[in-house]
Amino acid sequence: MEDPQITPRMREAMQGASPWMKIIGILFLVIGGLYALSGLLALFASPIAGIVALAVAAVFIFCGINVLKGGNAFGSYAVTGNVAEAEKGMEGLKDFFMIYAIFMITAIVLGIIMYLTVGTMGSMMGL
Repeated sequence: MEDPQITPRMREAMQGASPWMKIIGILFLVIGGLYALSGLLALFASPIAGIVALAVAAVFIFCGINVLKGGNAFGSYAVTGNVAEAEKGMEGLKDFFMIYAIFMITAIVLGIIMYLTVGTMGSMMGL
């Protein structure tokens, strides 16, 4: 079922974005897999570092799955014109951007806390 609110230009954009979204999704999955592997290895040396690496891996894998799903749905919409596929693609993108934004905000906050902690420790040591 074709939606008259989705213009031909929007459909072209979805079709053009689809392969790039799939590539980004696959890259996120590969990076997530590498983080998971390092996290598993790090568990033996430093359990906290291993747990952090596994958490980062989970974020990358979740993001990769969502952007890959979105890319597949946009590609399907471009072929079939089924609006439900376009909606699935937008939902995948929404989840991807939401989780990645939360991840980035958390990373920035933790980085600031680390900087302040290390800076404070350094100044206390006279460095």
